[in-house]
Amino acid sequence: MLPYNIPDPSNEAVGPFKECQLPRKQLGASSKSGVTAPTASAEEGPDSVSCQQAINSAQREKQDLAAQWTAATANRNAVAIAERQMRWSVLEFFALIGTLTFAYIAISDGRKHSVAELRAYVSIKDRVLSRLYIGQHARVDFKIFNAGTTPAHNMRYRAALEVFDVPFKGDIKSQFGTPAGEIPPLAVIHPQESHEAEAIQHKPLTAVEWAGICSGAWGLYLVCDVEYDDAFGNSRLTKFCAWIGGPEFAETDASARKAGIPKTDVVWILTADHNTAT
Repeated sequence: MLPYNIPDPSNEAVGPFKECQLPRKQLGASSKSGVTAPTASAEEGPDSVSCQQAINSAQREKQDLAAQWTAATANRNAVAIAERQMRWSVLEFFALIGTLTFAYIAISDGRKHSVAELRAYVSIKDRVLSRLYIGQHARVDFKIFNAGTTPAHNMRYRAALEVFDVPFKGDIKSQFGTPAGEIPPLAVIHPQESHEAEAIQHKPLTAVEWAGICSGAWGLYLVCDVEYDDAFGNSRLTKFCAWIGGPEFAETDASARKAGIPKTDVVWILTADHNTAT
């Protein structure tokens, strides 16, 4: 063991101070009388103090390096944790976006289904034809029916009754222009209830038109547009177009005339276009 508890010079931590050692105390020589007399010890000069200071400095440097290493390790660990947290934060962000997107889609779909299930549905039904007479205006009474579960607000309609070729060629709406007929005040049709309506031919029925209707070359067309607002604030339009005519109609009409029936509930044939129940 080295004197004064100086670290082993072979320890790498000592570094450049391996050569730095203090001198050992000299033991005295034996006298002839057998008594050991102490000899003068070597003085501890300035070199010994400088060496001790160097050793202390090396130890402090070692401690500083250890502290820096600990701090660097802690910093690396903190950075690694922060990076992991950031990655998780990014994943959580996209997961949140996905969740919100699916929630929005679900809510939108749910609202669409709710609107589809709860809103009003307006259609035309019970079309009754008054007796046709040459020289008079043809007339049809019908009902505007709400088959939905909520009221149809601000309902208004336009209807027309005209004679055209069968089958009708072209755009019915453009041919009719703005359908003539009464435009009633704004009305409300409650669920499963009807509004009475009518359509009247704008000119008297001629003999030629009547012959064409009975043969099926021509037809008596009923056109009706119904506008209303549903309970969800959406404006909607129901379009209806159908016609009657042909030999079967002529037979039914003749039978009704013989029986003195003033009106006939005949079968109306829907056209290929201008028919949308909303």
